[in-house]
Amino acid sequence: MSAYHDELECRTPALERDYAPGRKAGGYPFLLKIFDTLAYNKTMNLELAAQLQNISLTDKQARVYIASLSLGPNSAQNIAKAADVNRATTYVIIEELMGMGLVTQSEKSKRTVFVAAPPSAIKQYLEDVKTDLQNKIDELEKLQPQLEKLSTPTDLEHLKRQIIQSLNQAEIERLIAELQKS
Repeated sequence: MSAYHDELECRTPALERDYAPGRKAGGYPFLLKIFDTLAYNKTMNLELAAQLQNISLTDKQARVYIASLSLGPNSAQNIAKAADVNRATTYVIIEELMGMGLVTQSEKSKRTVFVAAPPSAIKQYLEDVKTDLQNKIDELEKLQPQLEKLSTPTDLEHLKRQIIQSLNQAEIERLIAELQKS
């Protein structure tokens, strides 16, 4: 029994019974090895998915991408099964990943299959997001002076100064006279 197997606790009671230490493997020791490999791969994939979430993918996007990457060209149904995501949801997630450039769609023997882009595509996607954000920041910097003007305080003194600046001397004297009469 491998060390990571005890840690994962992923064996079923039947497997524990059939493959207990000291017990003969029932003639199928290769099944135990396959089971160990699958459990290890699933754990590694979940760890990778968690790390991809740290760099902007959602949980389901990360799991579908990793499943697609590890399966190679495959159907949405098989990707859904490997990613442990509902099949209908998998189609939505695949569409999102296609929009990000992380998955492509192709035909294979009259069947639609989906193929994960190489991992370098994730970096390219993030570079594109970075460029888009920089463009938005640049646009905001151009708008900022206009926005600042809108946020200028509108207290009485400020209004008074604006009015005085816009009026000529004759109008100011007329307004002062009117205010003194009232």
